[in-house]
Amino acid sequence: MILTAVVLLLTMPIASSSAMIVPLGGLSLYPAMIVEPSSNGTARRLARAFEVTAHEWAHHYLVFYPLGWEYNAHAETRIINETTATFFGRAVAQRVIARYYPELPVPQYPSFLAPSAAAPQSAPQAPPGDPDAPPPFDYAREMGATRARVDFLLWQDMVEAAEAYMDAQQRKFARNGYLIRKLNQAYFAFYGAYSADPEGGAAGEDPVGPAVQALRAQYDQLADFLNAISWVTSFNDLLKLLER
Repeated sequence: MILTAVVLLLTMPIASSSAMIVPLGGLSLYPAMIVEPSSNGTARRLARAFEVTAHEWAHHYLVFYPLGWEYNAHAETRIINETTATFFGRAVAQRVIARYYPELPVPQYPSFLAPSAAAPQSAPQAPPGDPDAPPPFDYAREMGATRARVDFLLWQDMVEAAEAYMDAQQRKFARNGYLIRKLNQAYFAFYGAYSADPEGGAAGEDPVGPAVQALRAQYDQLADFLNAISWVTSFNDLLKLLER
């Protein structure tokens, strides 16, 4: 089963609406809708199922607190909410796999706190290549640069230039194997809300991810972390909570 949703967003300063169709892992309706994971391997499928289920449950929990109440009120509130749910879901997946499936490897996720921890300690060295050859295509780096350029053009009120640039970049991603149907402000609005990975990408260099993970590291219990951040509605609130 493949679940798709049409995301229709009124984007500013672009006057027209931007539409996008994206695959979803889950949807936090009540009850939540969870798609059966398609990842290869039992361990990855189980971990993904637990991660998405806990992610959507976190949204259900937060809807009774300011971080959930103001989900659609401010862009940064939505980013904090989604990033919190992502870290919560990943932590639950790790604990469930470790406790109930000891024969399976515990999933590892990229970290802002220890970026080298997710990489193998003794990775083989790649053979030297042609020094004049262009560097390999880096999706996260290219997407981060794309968003930064688009934001700059829109800040300059160069709407047509921004749209032309996004069209050109969409073709560039497609040539390199990333078949994004439409690269527009709806794409950045949707994927930019998830700021939990150091690789960046559509979220760019958003400071929310590192801040949420730093707060998560201050609490041994997931419940304490979720209770603390549930009262946050802005990035300034998050920084003040970190300073306590």
